[in-house]
Amino acid sequence: MNTEAFIRLAKNPKLVEAIHEPELRRWTEKYPYFNQARVLWMKASQLASADPVSDDELELAGLHSNDLRWLFFYLYPEMELSGEQPVHRRHDRFSGSYFDILNAASAEGGDAGESLKKIAQRLKESRAMMQKAESPEVQQPEIDRMEEQVRLLIHDAKYSEAIEILKQLNLINPKKSIYFADQIRFLEKIVENLK
Repeated sequence: MNTEAFIRLAKNPKLVEAIHEPELRRWTEKYPYFNQARVLWMKASQLASADPVSDDELELAGLHSNDLRWLFFYLYPEMELSGEQPVHRRHDRFSGSYFDILNAASAEGGDAGESLKKIAQRLKESRAMMQKAESPEVQQPEIDRMEEQVRLLIHDAKYSEAIEILKQLNLINPKKSIYFADQIRFLEKIVENLK
C-alpha cells in the first residue's frame, strides 16, 4: 500500500476492508507508535477474521487515541446503531477517566456541574484524611501499642501471634523494616526449634 492509498483510508476510515489487513499490519509493524495505522489495521483484522479485537490491542490503541468514543464506535458500529453506550471491558472497574467521573456525576442526578463539584470535594476530603492517617503523629501511638503487645506476647511465649503483629508493623513502618524482619526471622527460628 502506498502513502496515497493509506492517506485515503485515513481520511475515510469506513473504506477499510478485510483485504487491507496484511498491508495495514505491515504499516503497524513498521511504525508501532502510529496510532492511525494501528486503528485501521485493527478494523481490517476484525473484518478479516470476524474475531473481536483483543483487549491488549484495544487498550494500546486507546492509550494513543484522542477520542475513545469514536474508537469504540468505529470498531463496534453495531453498538452505535443499537444506542448502547461503550462499556469498560476490563471488569467494569472505575478507571478515573473523565467519562467515568462524568457518568458518576450524572448518575447522582441534578446538575452535572454541581455533582462534579461534590465529587471533587469528596476526593479532596479523602485525600486530606489519607495524608492525616499517614502522618507520623497519628501512627506513632498505634505503633507503640503494637510493639508493647509484641513484647508481652514474646514474654508469654506466644511467638506465632507476635510474628503476625510484627508483619503488620513491618508494613506500617517501612523505616524500621529491617529491624522487624530480623525479629520475625528470630521468632520463626524459635518456633521451628520448638517443634
